[in-house]
Amino acid sequence: MINNEKYSNSRMRQTIMNIVNNQLHGASSPEVKKTYHRLCRQGYNDEETRKLIASVLESEAALVLKHHEPFDQTRYVAKLRYLPRVLA
Repeated sequence: MINNEKYSNSRMRQTIMNIVNNQLHGASSPEVKKTYHRLCRQGYNDEETRKLIASVLESEAALVLKHHEPFDQTRYVAKLRYLPRVLA
């Protein structure tokens, strides 16, 4: 039997990574692409860069769920600019 919490966390992580991949390959998120290329130029590899971007998206998703507020694109972009600094 699968641990539901572990499965949910794994599924959430996979969903977040899928969103990041879609943002990198789509035309609707130029800030994500800029962040990706900037971090790669700074020496982060593909996987590390995607995980850093995903951490920002995950923190935004947590705020949406916790405070029942809409996704804030401006705040998301501002946080992307702070990468690779650790997010609080």
